[in-house]
Amino acid sequence: MDANRLKMNSSKTEFILFGHRKQLQKCMTSSINVNGNTVHRSPSIKYLGVTLDEELTHNQHIKQKCKTAMYGIHRIKSIRSTITKDAAETLALGIVISHLDYANAIFIGLPQTAIAKLNRVKHIAARVVLGREAESLRNKECLKKLHWLPIQLRIQFKILFLVYKALHNTAPEYIRSMLTLSNPSRNLRSSSMYKKLEVPTIRKKTFANRSFSVHGPIWWN
Repeated sequence: MDANRLKMNSSKTEFILFGHRKQLQKCMTSSINVNGNTVHRSPSIKYLGVTLDEELTHNQHIKQKCKTAMYGIHRIKSIRSTITKDAAETLALGIVISHLDYANAIFIGLPQTAIAKLNRVKHIAARVVLGREAESLRNKECLKKLHWLPIQLRIQFKILFLVYKALHNTAPEYIRSMLTLSNPSRNLRSSSMYKKLEVPTIRKKTFANRSFSVHGPIWWN
């Protein structure tokens, strides 16, 4: 920090441990000392707008996102009768769907019960946008009418798009380094659409199973 002319503010600094519940129970550390400053442990932290909890369940983050999105929905609903469908959709994409989409790759591998909470909010947003048109439609039909993907498919689309960019050398190097072609001897640029990727072998069920390097190849293949 000294080399970068930075000084740690201990009152605004905290640390977190990630792991499964049994692993976390073994560690009783509540604070650490960094250059004479006491840094306290926190059960969750917020980083770049994403709330991370110790077990990476993302329950708190999902709850916050749903709350923010629902607030946006209520704002649109209050003026829905005075604006057009297109205007309502533009507002929904800007102040509702954008919150559900942001950093949604962290939702990979989460239980369907967690994803369902996000989908419920998206369904409500779709019905508000469609207005009376949605009265005779099911939730999935409402999304289809607006050309909106369900949460899980939206996550998959964004991951596959990132894989595509990596295979065409338009993604950052650290992203490209996470993927390995099953037959790397062939030309990468010309054959990327037809090549399969190697899926890393993860013997135990860990957080690694939810990573881009695992799900990217699985979905691409």
